[in-house]
Amino acid sequence: MKKITVNYLQIYYNKSWGDAMEILQKYKKVLSVLGSILLIVVVYKFTLPAEASGEISVELNGTAVVASTIKVHVAGAVVHEGVVELEAGARVEDAIQMAGGLTEDANVACVNFAKVVEDGQKITIMHNRSDEVATEDDAVPTYQNRDYSLLEKLNYMTAEEFQDVPGIGEKTSLKIVEARDAAGQFSEPEALKSVSGIGDAKYEQIIDFLEQ
Repeated sequence: MKKITVNYLQIYYNKSWGDAMEILQKYKKVLSVLGSILLIVVVYKFTLPAEASGEISVELNGTAVVASTIKVHVAGAVVHEGVVELEAGARVEDAIQMAGGLTEDANVACVNFAKVVEDGQKITIMHNRSDEVATEDDAVPTYQNRDYSLLEKLNYMTAEEFQDVPGIGEKTSLKIVEARDAAGQFSEPEALKSVSGIGDAKYEQIIDFLEQ
C-alpha cells in the first residue's frame, strides 16, 4: 500500500494565492481608480513648488521639463550692458548686479529692485539727464538725440516735442507729460498706453517716430 504524504503548507499557499487573485480581479476597477488618484496627488505635490518658486515648466514630448535659469537683457545706466543669466525667480536687483552694477549717473527713481524678472525681459535703467544746456544754434530735439534710449526720450521730451509726433496734438501731449510727472517718470515705454487717448495704434505710431 502506497503512503500518501499531504503537504498542508502547499495546499494553504495555493488556496491563499487563489483567493488573493480572485479579490484582485473582483476589485480591479476600484484599484485602478485609486492608483490614478494617487498618481495625480504625487504629480501635484512635486509640481507645485516649481510654480511657486517662479521656475519655468516646459512640456517636451509629453514630459514636463523645469528650467532653473533664465536670461534677461539689462541696458542703460549699468556698467556692462547686455544679456545676463539668472536663477529662475531672480529680481531686478540681481540682474543689475550681474550687469556690473549701476553707473554714477543712474536714475533709479522709478526702478523696482524687488520685482521678479521673467525670461526674455529687457530692463532699462535710465541715465540722469545732463544739466548742460545747448545753445539755440546747436540745440537738437530730444527725440533726435541718439545718445538717449527710447525710454529716456519718452521721459525727457517736452509737451511741445511730443506735438512733433504725427497724430499727437496739444491736448494729448499735455496728458502724456501730466501722467509722466504724476508717476515720477515712465518705468517702461508701454506706460504710454495708460494715457487717455493712446491705444495700441497710436502707441506704435509714437514708438516708430522715436526710433527712426
